[in-house]
Amino acid sequence: MGSNLAVVVEPTHTAPERSAPIASPLPPRTLRDRRVDRAFAGGMTASGIVVAVVLAAIAAFLVWQAWPAIVAEAGELPHGVESFLHYVWPLLFGSVWAAALALLMVTPIAIAVALFCSHYAPKRLASVAGFGIDLLAAVPSVVFGLWGVTVLAPRVAPVYAWLTEHLGWIPLFKGPVSGTGRTILTAAIVLAVMVLPIMTAMCRELFLTTPVLNQEAALALGATRWEMVRLSVLPAARNGIISAVLLGLARALGETMAVAMVLSPAFVVDVALLTSQNPSTIASNIALQFPEATGVSVNALLASGLALFAVTLVVNLAARLVLSSPNPGRYRERRTSQRRALAGLSKDQSGHQGFTFELRSARARAFRSGLARVALTGGFFTAALPLVSILTVTVVRGMNRFDLDFFSQSMRGVTGPGGGGIHAIVGTLEITGAAIILSVPLGIAVAVFVSEYAGARMSLLVMRVIDVMLGIPSIVAGLFAFTLFSLLLSDTGVRSGFIGAVALSVLMVPVVTKASVEFLALVPTDLREGALALGVPKWRTVLTVVLPTAFGGLIAGVVLAVARVIGETAPLLLVAGFTASMNYNLFSERMMSLPVYVYTQYATQGPDPTPFLDRAWTGALTLMLIVVALNLSARMLGRFFVRMR
Repeated sequence: MGSNLAVVVEPTHTAPERSAPIASPLPPRTLRDRRVDRAFAGGMTASGIVVAVVLAAIAAFLVWQAWPAIVAEAGELPHGVESFLHYVWPLLFGSVWAAALALLMVTPIAIAVALFCSHYAPKRLASVAGFGIDLLAAVPSVVFGLWGVTVLAPRVAPVYAWLTEHLGWIPLFKGPVSGTGRTILTAAIVLAVMVLPIMTAMCRELFLTTPVLNQEAALALGATRWEMVRLSVLPAARNGIISAVLLGLARALGETMAVAMVLSPAFVVDVALLTSQNPSTIASNIALQFPEATGVSVNALLASGLALFAVTLVVNLAARLVLSSPNPGRYRERRTSQRRALAGLSKDQSGHQGFTFELRSARARAFRSGLARVALTGGFFTAALPLVSILTVTVVRGMNRFDLDFFSQSMRGVTGPGGGGIHAIVGTLEITGAAIILSVPLGIAVAVFVSEYAGARMSLLVMRVIDVMLGIPSIVAGLFAFTLFSLLLSDTGVRSGFIGAVALSVLMVPVVTKASVEFLALVPTDLREGALALGVPKWRTVLTVVLPTAFGGLIAGVVLAVARVIGETAPLLLVAGFTASMNYNLFSERMMSLPVYVYTQYATQGPDPTPFLDRAWTGALTLMLIVVALNLSARMLGRFFVRMR
């Protein structure tokens, strides 16, 4: 017996039970967060625009103020020249001539020192040499000038007399010879010493980045160390070497105080190297003539500064273009036979071109390799001589007045022995502190924009502008600050420490930006992505994650920028002026700084030059100790930050 069971399910019309919402670990993005994000991004973008505007403003202000001199009629310009072209041509010739002489002397030495440090020197010696190169780069230009005019020039004067006596029939060595040694050749030697650390550091980094496999392959196939360098290292670094030379040229073209102190200038165009009638340079002419210039003479100096700015801009852009161009460094077939003859290369039994070295030329090849080692070592010790001389003389001469009076007294009412430099030390601290306040926030903001907000093309454009600003001569930054405040205040005679701080900030911003971009790139991407994945707004991620993580590196960049500008003389001489009294007011009256103090003590010597020179050397020693301490701090902070990553 069976039964059928039916189960009827009545439909229900009750609302389905809702499950409890799952709590989200991500905090909701509020309207305030989105607004702050947009405002923060806009601020960072505006900072990047400001840098480009500043570069354009420098050119625009100089053109504006230079125009009256450019269109001036015959007789209105200094020296009674017919036109601005006749006025600027001797200065431009002197600038290029001195810089070219310096590069001819320094280029082979810089390459030799870089190769010695990267491929020949023991590690400890290479480390010490690298520190010495950085130390030489940290020496302010006014110290180079003081060394050149008081130490180098008197010692080379007898050599110049001998050259003129025996080689005077050559136009370069024709007489009458200068009895003081203050010639264009001495200025070129000082420029070469100043440019040496820049070129050496660039070439050393290039040589160290050459692929190791290429070097090991050449050595494994029997090449000597010199053959390996010649065939693997130098071809790969060719573009970088050219770029280093061009950047050194730009640095030499814009140098001011060292040339102004060493050179005995005249308004001439002459290739003679040893006479007392030397062509002046644009930068040194501005520094020497600007304090006393009036009327159209000021416009002429500004116009010559515009010409210098244009020349250095072209040279810097050419250097960047060469550095970014491809350099395959291939073994060229048209030179195969020549290189085989020089290096002892031959074909193997299968007929393929190879790097099998013939044993019959082993002695010749070993001799060439040993000769190269001797030459590179000699180049290293040649480069070390100026550093040792500058450090020794500065310490020995500077200790003569390194006493309590120097650090507690000013020069008010002092015309002979006594006095001190406390007013210059205070002025340096105030001007540099104001420059830090003006430049550091802007420089870090530009770096954040490049690293966190800008696209690839915009980042490249901003960094190109930064590279150009890095090559701006310091005298041009001073002219820009002078022009800006002369227009704002309608006073061409205004001088103050704040205007000097503005000029220094133009030089500091690109250094802070460049260093900050490099250290922000070291912040792990996972930290950014982790914060954003947790719902943290972009602006808060930057402020609370990225910047604190890179804090040590950012501080190192700031310290490096301060070391870069604290020894600048030319812009402060133009816009801050000089005084013998203490001035605590950054916005009123002239203010003395240590670099200008060193220059004025040398330039205003009395019947007895000893007390003036003693004060100048003590000021130079104080300045150099500050700069070296800042550079060491930057190096230690940078290394500590890299290790922490």
